[in-house]
Amino acid sequence: MKTKISATIVLAVFVLTLSGCGNNGVFNRKFVRKNAKPEGPPKIFNIEPFVKPPNTEIYKHAFLFWDAWIDELTIALSHSGPQRTVNVLKLKECLNNAVSNLKDMKNCLNDKKAQELDIYIKQLEDYSKAVDAGYISDGSLSRLRDDVETNKRNVSIRFSFSEIKNDIKEDSSEPESN
Repeated sequence: MKTKISATIVLAVFVLTLSGCGNNGVFNRKFVRKNAKPEGPPKIFNIEPFVKPPNTEIYKHAFLFWDAWIDELTIALSHSGPQRTVNVLKLKECLNNAVSNLKDMKNCLNDKKAQELDIYIKQLEDYSKAVDAGYISDGSLSRLRDDVETNKRNVSIRFSFSEIKNDIKEDSSEPESN
């Protein structure tokens, strides 16, 4: 009697499974391709010539980004616990981006102020060469951090926008062609 009941239950489950009870549409959703949506008219792009932003705006953005990268560099050079490890790739990235932003600032300045900024660009490039040289001891790390902070302080004082707003090159209003 028990075997008849269990055989009937197994047969009922088998029949229900084959008939797809409870799985209506699952097969269709998984294995049947959906109709492609009709495409509308082609998109038209209005391409305008590139208009260079004013030098004052470029300078402000470059100064802001330079400040952020120097702060990031200072944090990367700071001690963080007894087992100090230096992330050399982070140091290189911060130095390269800081130098790049200083060069963008230099391109916006007149010749006299650009020559003054060259000194600070050269300092950061020298620090980059020191990082590329290899092993950085705690003493040289501390000295490098102090030098970077001094560099930041000098550039912030001498090249803030309020100090150099009269030394920015005149803008050319011609759009650049590609």
